[in-house]
Amino acid sequence: MILIGLVGWEMCIRDRLGSAVMVVANSSAARLSERWGLRKTMCCVCIPFAGAALLAGWVDSQALYLLLAAAYGLCSGVANPTLNYAAIRTLPREKRGAGSSTLFLFQDLGYGLGAMVCGWTASGMGYHLMYTLAALFVLAVLPVCAWFSAGKRL
Repeated sequence: MILIGLVGWEMCIRDRLGSAVMVVANSSAARLSERWGLRKTMCCVCIPFAGAALLAGWVDSQALYLLLAAAYGLCSGVANPTLNYAAIRTLPREKRGAGSSTLFLFQDLGYGLGAMVCGWTASGMGYHLMYTLAALFVLAVLPVCAWFSAGKRL
């Protein structure tokens, strides 16, 4: 697997590429969510995000790995502000700050716990299973979004 063979500068390029695409995607996320709604936007984000996570376990070239980094950046750049936008739109004005911070608290908790679980999985069972589980966790967001947006204009 190429991930193990990447040296520091290659990992840096991957991280910078994903971050640059994320910044660009952030700027269009609210408009996309306004136009399509939460369910459709999150479906259009989570499915390719899960596909990229699944493919990451089978990467055999640096070019493909960089392409997956761009896909991660695009999907994260749309998903994070879309979820925040949905949380803010559903809450009364006086609770929006608390709602937004609660969302980000759970996102940070997910990033921290996800890194630990992925590390344990990779060391115990390999990268293929780790990325497969990551893809399943991303897909688990879809029913949560469907439940959250049920009966609401999101």
